[in-house]
Amino acid sequence: MNAATNQLRHIVYVSRRAAGLTDYQVVDGIVLPAMTRNRRLDLSGCIWFDHGYFFQVIEGPAAELAIVFESIERDKRHHALQVLSAQNIERRDFERFSMRLIADETPMAIRQIIAQYEEDSTAPSPPPARPEMVVRRLISEISAAFV
Repeated sequence: MNAATNQLRHIVYVSRRAAGLTDYQVVDGIVLPAMTRNRRLDLSGCIWFDHGYFFQVIEGPAAELAIVFESIERDKRHHALQVLSAQNIERRDFERFSMRLIADETPMAIRQIIAQYEEDSTAPSPPPARPEMVVRRLISEISAAFV
């Protein structure tokens, strides 16, 4: 494996949940298989969902992350995917979790991102990239809750 494929990277995105998709289908069909797959591929991260949206941070080796994210983009269980951040990282924020389900109260940072996403989703073109500082604050807030 060369240095470029071994580089740690993260992708942070929000998307709209497909109509009719139950919580049971999300947990058993998305979260649990992701935990198994991510352990095998040395990926980590977190996922949050409610009745209308998904929010996910996924991190790990760039090559494996790219393959998994292509699959996520094609998944029909969500749509209108908006990447908030995709960049190389020095360290993982969710190293202990192959895929941490955020099931408690929705962190304020996610509520703010969803509110912005709802405003932007009516625009004819994708919104401009979020400032990295906002995404960094969001990840810090979420990961701090798991210490």
